[in-house]
Amino acid sequence: MKTSLLMAIGLAALWGAGAQAAQITFGPSNQSITFTGNGANSVAVSSPSLTGSAFDTTNGLVGSFTLSALSFTAGPQSGGIFSAAANTETFTYTNPDGDTVTETWHVTFIQDNTPQPKFFGTGVTTAISGDAAFLAAFGSVGTLDSFDFIEMPITCAAPSSNCATLDQLATTTTSASAPISSGEKFPTPTPEPASLVLLGSALFGLGWLGRRGRKAA
Repeated sequence: MKTSLLMAIGLAALWGAGAQAAQITFGPSNQSITFTGNGANSVAVSSPSLTGSAFDTTNGLVGSFTLSALSFTAGPQSGGIFSAAANTETFTYTNPDGDTVTETWHVTFIQDNTPQPKFFGTGVTTAISGDAAFLAAFGSVGTLDSFDFIEMPITCAAPSSNCATLDQLATTTTSASAPISSGEKFPTPTPEPASLVLLGSALFGLGWLGRRGRKAA
């Protein structure tokens, strides 16, 4: 009984640590992102401001998102991963109830093992307003989270056709483009220090109970 209780406490600590915010799902975008190869396994990434539909988990109505213009170099490619150079974007989401959240985003890398490149990065909330449910779900200024989004299949600019994936494109000096297909902003499931301490205490307790049981036997 005690063993089960300690294990439950430990798992609850980890589960609760990543539940500080809700999710926003977005896309497709009304505009495209352009990739231009440099012939040496890297690509330049650029776009105008990207806009489209989005919704959050606190209301069933479709809102909208805006992601400021992209402009950075990614690569050289290694194992299907393009690490992103320095970049900063602004993401804003607004729902029909007037709830809104603004974040500073940083793309960390682009994964390219399919014809649909996938962006990964981190965000921090810089402004937020809304009703109690929205604020409870999405935190406050300074809240950290993660995002990812996937492109529709990229299309080469004529006359080249050798760019089914970014790693192929990067070996050329041609361009390809595609809009965002879909994406999400979600909590970063990193255990907090207090949670790690609680989990450690639970595991220590399990070990202590095991030793005590063996001695009693």
